[in-house]
Amino acid sequence: MNKKFLSAILFGALMVTSTGTFVSCKDYDDDIDEINGKIDKIETTLSELESKIGDKGVSSVTFDEKTGVLTVVDGTGTKTYTIKTTAPDVDEVTITVDGKDLKVNGKVVGQVGDTVEVKDGELIINGKATGMKVGQYAILTDNSNGVVTITLPDANGTLQTIKLPTALAAITGIEIMKTSDYTLPWGKATSANSNWAGPKGAIAKDQLLVGTPSSLVVRVTPASYDLSAAAIKLIASDGETEAPATISATPYEGIITKAASANGLWVLDIEPNSTVTASNIAKAFQYKGSDIAYAVQVDGNILTSYDTKVAPTAAVTNKEVNALYANGALVATASGFSNPPAVVTVPYGKEVTFSVDNMVTKLDGGSYVIDTQTEVAYDAYLTTSTPTTLANKGITINGKTMTISSTAAAAGAKNISLTVNYVKFDGTTAATVDFTVNFEGTEVDPETPVSEVTYKAMDTPGKIIIDLGTALTGMSTADAAKVAAAHMKWTVADDKAAKFIYASPTVKYYKDLKADGTDGKTEVTPTAENIKTVKYAVIQNGSYQATAEAGSYTLNLTLTDVDGNEFKKVAAPVKVTLPAFDELLSKSKAFTDNVLTALLSGTGSNVKKYNMTNAYNKVADDFNWANIKFEPQKAADGTALATCTTGATPTLEATGVIADNKVKQNVTVKGNYFIGGTANTKLKVEIPSFEVKFVSPFTDAAFLFYKENAVVTPIAVTLADDSKNANTGTYTIAKRTGAGTSVSKYNGLSLKASNSEKEFDSSIDLFGTTSASYTFKVKDAGNGKAAIDATNGLKLEDMPMGVGVYETTIEVTITDLNGIKTVVNIPIKVQ
Repeated sequence: MNKKFLSAILFGALMVTSTGTFVSCKDYDDDIDEINGKIDKIETTLSELESKIGDKGVSSVTFDEKTGVLTVVDGTGTKTYTIKTTAPDVDEVTITVDGKDLKVNGKVVGQVGDTVEVKDGELIINGKATGMKVGQYAILTDNSNGVVTITLPDANGTLQTIKLPTALAAITGIEIMKTSDYTLPWGKATSANSNWAGPKGAIAKDQLLVGTPSSLVVRVTPASYDLSAAAIKLIASDGETEAPATISATPYEGIITKAASANGLWVLDIEPNSTVTASNIAKAFQYKGSDIAYAVQVDGNILTSYDTKVAPTAAVTNKEVNALYANGALVATASGFSNPPAVVTVPYGKEVTFSVDNMVTKLDGGSYVIDTQTEVAYDAYLTTSTPTTLANKGITINGKTMTISSTAAAAGAKNISLTVNYVKFDGTTAATVDFTVNFEGTEVDPETPVSEVTYKAMDTPGKIIIDLGTALTGMSTADAAKVAAAHMKWTVADDKAAKFIYASPTVKYYKDLKADGTDGKTEVTPTAENIKTVKYAVIQNGSYQATAEAGSYTLNLTLTDVDGNEFKKVAAPVKVTLPAFDELLSKSKAFTDNVLTALLSGTGSNVKKYNMTNAYNKVADDFNWANIKFEPQKAADGTALATCTTGATPTLEATGVIADNKVKQNVTVKGNYFIGGTANTKLKVEIPSFEVKFVSPFTDAAFLFYKENAVVTPIAVTLADDSKNANTGTYTIAKRTGAGTSVSKYNGLSLKASNSEKEFDSSIDLFGTTSASYTFKVKDAGNGKAAIDATNGLKLEDMPMGVGVYETTIEVTITDLNGIKTVVNIPIKVQ
């Protein structure tokens, strides 16, 4: 199929994980013919078309190369245009958006978000020619930026290009991230305060004093829509009544740090207009005593439900400063405003805004929860007793904002004393609050990282060896002269310190490593004289922090001069990994495939327990049984089938699996091994799931009859004949005697189970059994019976006599201490 065009749809930031293929290979003749029968065609050029599109944007653009008909769907409906064009045939071109890759005919040519153009029939990515001929016209739809670009050659063969807004370029929706009342703290000035020099200006008697209101945070669709340029109003549910307020929108600058154009988050600031006074503010946003519910209107269009209320608080008059914030972060509480005053540390070269109004708006990126606190001051500003000195050192104060220039460090600025002046909601000036500002040095960006180090966390905290390469050995003489060991600091980048393996590690520096590379050899205490000999840093600590997690981290080694100014920062990537379970333990012979045979061979209170140290063999020496936690799973009906203790000897107890003298089912067991101890809940290695089959210690039981140390079967029985013509049919199978050695050989009957063996008589107590634990049945022998002889072994009585030689079986049922019954047969031959 020959085609004359490229049709590309580029996705915005929210679609980078999607995969889609868009092939311009359908002839639109049938569709166009149908449309032509309903809508008049318009002969036009691209420039004329641009002026005809409605202001709600374009939702679809298609072109039929055979007829020259361009079909456009915009906010007012469907239109067709006959474009006079001369476009030669070219091969079909397929654009694929695959994850983040932009592919043409299967070849990666760029990434989603790249600039895509067509010039002289060639595909251009980010201004660079790709060598791919894509025809003489293109329809490029970029939903991320809200434009559709149409390129066509006119009747003379000259390429013409227009850009039309997409439907998404217009705002389509607003989501309010906080639906509770929008509060306005306010008060009424009891007297004039003409000397007040704060940002809000002098105060007149009876003036309405409105403090910092709570913020109404919204998210717009599309995210690229510029809400700051829109006309925003709050309209009551009658569709006419407008809230007496001026509303402005500013990009949200909260925890989410992307630009507002990328995340669509805005703060709506709602300020009462001039019609609202101290006398009517309490009722200005009410109707017949009830708060009015408003919807947000943008450019004349209602875009939310009627669920936003503007609720002025009761008049505030007596609040006092109880907290100090710097750029929105709490730095001191009321207890800090004592003697000595609170101390705030700020960096050189930064602008810092101090706030005492205790109004914080916080947006949680996961749940979008707005957290507001109580207003404490109508207005405030900073002063200092040494303004000239500050100015000479590159520090300026304007209202609540202090700007520290990068030259302040060179000027010798160390710390200054500031005073917070503030006025309450009744217009009266309150007592001032003093605090101290200490300065940190200038900052530098990290240099190219050194090689990544992989650290495998085991139970015993180990050493992380950083090969610094030439980061320090290649320092300039001037930088080396600034070095002092006290000013070398390691930090974890990207606010991941709480997740790193060590909280406050010990760091040592070395010229070289030991032969096996596991530790440093020649230690160096860095100074200006020897810093250029340091090649390795060894990081270690005595324990892991409880919040540590496996993952990739960047450690920054920062060097500062004596004034605290950074002059070098080295980035060292460290990847923290965990061992695989088979690096810690291997299955013992108790396992058959994935089923563990758990032998319940204890005595007393341990009869239902299995020692899990018998289930595995240690692979790693650095392993602690106390750090493992087995988790038996419940039955389908929720019944607990087993429990497991933790500690040096973890034991699995069959609490709910024994019924009717048998084990009713297997138990599935999962679990984890916690590196460094169970307190480190995130440093865990998963135990592969397995099944447990609980069994009696007599599951492999057997009766053994020895003759001169050799086991013989069946047991030869010669019935007693104690008097002529009086056959009693009795016989005692003697218990085992002897030591099983060449000197004293085994002879007689014993019972063996679970690798234990004992002679069989009334004192038999293998695994806690007694004579009451055994029942006997003589099969196929008339009235014959068997019982334990008090001292000699197993006694047979009433066995058939005079019937010649015959074989039979003594069936022995053994009941263990858990009530599990096991049947064992003793074959005998009567003669």
